[in-house]
Amino acid sequence: MSTSVFHARVGALIPEALKRGLQPLLEELKSLQMRIRLLDKEVDAIAPMIYTGSSFRGFEATYGYVTRSLRLVRKLTRTPDVPIHVAGGVADRMGSEELAGFVAAVDDDGATIGVSLYDWDTMTSTAWRAIARLKSS
Repeated sequence: MSTSVFHARVGALIPEALKRGLQPLLEELKSLQMRIRLLDKEVDAIAPMIYTGSSFRGFEATYGYVTRSLRLVRKLTRTPDVPIHVAGGVADRMGSEELAGFVAAVDDDGATIGVSLYDWDTMTSTAWRAIARLKSS
């Protein structure tokens, strides 16, 4: 499975499952967990699309979502030290509070191997300053 296909599946999983209710979400997560474990032999790192810009507003909501997402990836892989590059979403859809929550969650996690925001053309000066504050940068 290509990385882009994997990202598309993970990125689409939660919103679709929430529309259908909790039980289908749990079933999909079990299936996803099996696929992620198979990927462990094929990939060096996981880059989940932890996009927050259009769904979460404010520091706390963004921080919580990013933190829970990183924990979920580690739980599903059953690999606490799995290399994770956090794809944080569209830069110009995140305000200063969301950017601060994103950066704080990644910093507090302390185990990610990198971050990115989309894309070069939409990166605001606020976004550049926020990611420059990351301890790993």
